[in-house]
Amino acid sequence: MTFRESTSGKTKALPLIARAFSDSVPVRHGRFSAIFMLAFFCGSSPVLAKTISLLQYTRLALENSDSVMDSREELKVARLNVDITSLPFKFRLVPLARVGFSTGAENQKVGIEARGRSEFGTNITIGAAASRITYNEFNVDKPDTVQTYIRLSQGLLRNWGRQYNRSGLTLEELRLQKQRLSYIETQQKTLLEAIRRYYKYILAKMILEQSKKNLSRARKHLMAVKSRVAIGLVPKSDELQSRIAVLNAESAVEENKLLFRTALDNFIDLANLCALSPPAVRSDISLLIPVVPENWQALVPERHPKWQAWEIDKHIFDIKILRARRNLLPDLSVDVTVGRRGTEPTFGKAAKMNQMDWSVQFNLNSPLNPERSSIILQREQIRLNRFLRTGRKLKQQLLRKAREAMAKLHAAERKMRIAAATRIQTMQALELARIRYRRGLDSNLTLIDAEAKRSKATIDWLRARVDYNLAAAKLAADLGILDLDWLRLSLSDPHD
Repeated sequence: MTFRESTSGKTKALPLIARAFSDSVPVRHGRFSAIFMLAFFCGSSPVLAKTISLLQYTRLALENSDSVMDSREELKVARLNVDITSLPFKFRLVPLARVGFSTGAENQKVGIEARGRSEFGTNITIGAAASRITYNEFNVDKPDTVQTYIRLSQGLLRNWGRQYNRSGLTLEELRLQKQRLSYIETQQKTLLEAIRRYYKYILAKMILEQSKKNLSRARKHLMAVKSRVAIGLVPKSDELQSRIAVLNAESAVEENKLLFRTALDNFIDLANLCALSPPAVRSDISLLIPVVPENWQALVPERHPKWQAWEIDKHIFDIKILRARRNLLPDLSVDVTVGRRGTEPTFGKAAKMNQMDWSVQFNLNSPLNPERSSIILQREQIRLNRFLRTGRKLKQQLLRKAREAMAKLHAAERKMRIAAATRIQTMQALELARIRYRRGLDSNLTLIDAEAKRSKATIDWLRARVDYNLAAAKLAADLGILDLDWLRLSLSDPHD
């Protein structure tokens, strides 16, 4: 088995240049008719090029498949959740406007406040306001008030510290990281499925072409046998056997047409592509030379997205347990307000603010018996223990799957070599059967049987090459390293 050494270099993927017109599309009214047909049938779907390579198809699948687009939108939602959760830690301007009426009194207030919260848990308010209060039954000597103030509110026990107060934002950031890993995993699954459908389409197309060639040869043999039967060189039974061979070949063509149509539909549906005719692909199946790190067993499962997501979930559990434990403490806070005030008959005099105000206030906002918080803590600890058990199983499972994928790759390589040797032997046997048939040493049935064996061996050889390539891609997926760069480096033919 041949492996390529893994490299850390990244190469930008080449863009796909899709052609808008296909030779098989009938155009009766010139180029504008073709454009109208493409716009009508394809809409916004990408139009397939005349010839599409494996890299081009996988790139289109990663851009246009429904699962990848859904995961991409979920990633955007996760980013928005982080932005929303981070808003309380940003200062914002809040206008103050109040007009009140009561029995015998009126009051008005206007001002502005800048409110914010630090990650340590300190609520900060900076404001300036002007107010007026009047009474209908008597006069107030100093109805107008102007004030500026700074108010600080800090939790002392439960809400003390950056780790607790920032826990909500930290959880959303961790969920964003987990969603990124989910997006990567979705890309890997889509890429693996794209590789499978691409090779299945090539295989179905080549098998259909092979079956058509078999049908053509069977008909030629039937014509030759008829002429020989007419002059008495071969018995009538040879003609009957040749007719049966033609019927079998026709049946195989119809079955392979159905399989080809299914493979074509799967090929197009995955990437939501538009093809007015079956897309052209390479007429051979080049082998993948998988890029596998030498210490791949040491990298599993650390590089696998599932294991990285598990580690993020563990961090999320740690934060939830921390919050549950802190919620057992009393919710005690202190408020400190410092400001200047001016109360005068007019706003002009009150604006001098010749009075100094300050206040300190302690608040207790939690019950004396934190029974609910204690139950929540016990529940989170039970969930954490169960989660840790799943982590041990996940690690073993990922390593086992990687080893099985490596073993399947070796098995696929052995089958491919056997299929290649069998194909060569059947080709030699067919050539010998042709020589003996021309010399009259063997009947037409021997030649038909040799051609059938050679055709079956060729199809088995093609399937073995496809199975090997799929096993190589599956190994990369189980190692967590499958991406477009890996595929580009693993292609033995750069034109793929």
